[in-house]
Amino acid sequence: HAEWQARWEHTSVVMPNGSIILMGGSRGDTPRQVNDVWRSEDDGVTWKELPDPEWEARYGQAAVVMPDGSIILMGGSDDKYAYKNDVWRSDDGGEIWTRVAEHAEWPARYRHTSVAMPDGSIVIMGGRGESYAYMNDVWRSTDEGATWTQVAEHAEWTARWEHTSVVMPDGSIV
Repeated sequence: HAEWQARWEHTSVVMPNGSIILMGGSRGDTPRQVNDVWRSEDDGVTWKELPDPEWEARYGQAAVVMPDGSIILMGGSDDKYAYKNDVWRSDDGGEIWTRVAEHAEWPARYRHTSVAMPDGSIVIMGGRGESYAYMNDVWRSTDEGATWTQVAEHAEWTARWEHTSVVMPDGSIV
């Protein structure tokens, strides 16, 4: 058993050095939504809890690792179903977090997906927004999440949430 409590709708990333960072999520006890950060440096065998981050407890958020090894965490929902569109950055593997954008240009959402592109940009897609609406918009940031430009208001794929995405070696997104 891992040292962290069982949860769902958390996010995790693999760092360039191979360590795994697990962030936030929802648990079965109270408080349900958490803002804890855990790191494993031995392929998930053992875990160390890092200092509490500045971002509010949430679940359904997305996170990516940038080419420089920083972590960008975006959006999510708190325990009152208040969707978020904030962006946070950690330059030290999840120990210290700085808010990059309090309210990004994209509508607040959770259960969305995001990827870090080979050119260093970030793309965020879909999710569930206000009034529980499923989304199929696409947004891109070229400055590590500080500002965002809408790429597609309605992508050709059906609006969705709880999906995933990957970047292929040629830079395309699946």
